[in-house]
Amino acid sequence: MKITLSSGAELDMTLAPFGAGHKLFKAVLAEIETVKLNLGLGEFLNREVDGEALDTIKNLIVRLLSSERVEEALWVCMGRATYRGKKINPDLFEDELARADFVPVCKEVLGYNLSPFFKNLGSMLSALKLKSTNNQK
Repeated sequence: MKITLSSGAELDMTLAPFGAGHKLFKAVLAEIETVKLNLGLGEFLNREVDGEALDTIKNLIVRLLSSERVEEALWVCMGRATYRGKKINPDLFEDELARADFVPVCKEVLGYNLSPFFKNLGSMLSALKLKSTNNQK
């Protein structure tokens, strides 16, 4: 999958092998578990983002970006991508212009490799909610 970053640089990604993607998925889940998610889920899409929701989002982003476990798994996935036609590795980001794209590259590679794991998670949560509602009757 090829995308153009806001800097104009082209990022070309291929999906990591299942093992690498699954390791990344589990690392992200472990970090998400440590953040108290307080988004007011039922109302979140229909309201302005308040300080509490913004703080939750900030904590989640910082936790993912600072996690050694996520970083280790993400580098394996990034190794299958190219940035401006060059294979991604840590040395690539020694260049100041490339360094400015480091976080956007991480975000794109992370999202691309995690999206298959999250596609059907909503249906699983819906089934749990339905089961929970039925148990109350």
